[in-house]
Amino acid sequence: MNRIEYLARCHCGAVTARYRTAIAPAAWSVRACQCSFCRSHGSLSTSDPAGVLEFRSTDLNQLQRYRFGGRTADFLVCRECGVFVGVRMDTDNGPLGVLNVLALRPLLV
Repeated sequence: MNRIEYLARCHCGAVTARYRTAIAPAAWSVRACQCSFCRSHGSLSTSDPAGVLEFRSTDLNQLQRYRFGGRTADFLVCRECGVFVGVRMDTDNGPLGVLNVLALRPLLV
């Protein structure tokens, strides 16, 4: 499987993501989640269960892991600039990541 890598980051660069998928951007399923957190951040999300999504932070003190509701997912937000980069959750099938495509650099949508 030939995966292409896409880079995402918060505004200040303290929180980054590497998204590797074989799906072309034009075929991504981009969703606008209707929960109050995602609506208030104006996020658009995508994921690929067959892909790879890695989140990193240059300073772990700048990474805010926010949980709400069922407390099943970590919403990753930069403490410095406030940008929501993505979500990480554990499932019965292993970890799953969701990327806020508006954090991609360059922006593809």
